[in-house]
Amino acid sequence: MPISPYLHSLREIVGQRQLLLPGVTAVVFDDAGRLLLGRRVDDGTWALIAGSMDPGEQPAETAVREVYEETGVHVVPERITSVLTQPPNTYPNGDKTEYAEYLSEALRLLKPGGIVAFDNALWHDRVADPAQRDAETVAIRELGRTVREHESLLPVLLPVGDGLLVAKKVWTPEG
Repeated sequence: MPISPYLHSLREIVGQRQLLLPGVTAVVFDDAGRLLLGRRVDDGTWALIAGSMDPGEQPAETAVREVYEETGVHVVPERITSVLTQPPNTYPNGDKTEYAEYLSEALRLLKPGGIVAFDNALWHDRVADPAQRDAETVAIRELGRTVREHESLLPVLLPVGDGLLVAKKVWTPEG
């Protein structure tokens, strides 16, 4: 989908300077357990449905709107599974957005059985190449290592779109 009218008006004021863009990624399964993906407009890859929040919109409302706008499917959110941001990103048109990792906050908010998901986990196949040392690649590589080594997370890396790192928070005895 093209840029929202709200974001377009912001860009007219700030140009291509870096912005913090709250957004959502919807992980939608049907009754048969199949994952809903959409084809990205910018690069044609299949990915989770995602988009930016509009002013006054709650995350669940954004997820419902984005899934419907991008796929025509009506969904009812069951739960919010994570709160996070991603590494800095520059779009092909030069627009910059701020995405810092908040894995510790997601871990604080998740109950056992909750899922946290990070898209772009393969970062254009750069994460697996140790010669790639740019800030974005290093940040995603470190996030993957942190998730993999965390004692309360059970991770899996899915080769969907540009890579989807999903981790389930496991139950650990207290005390």
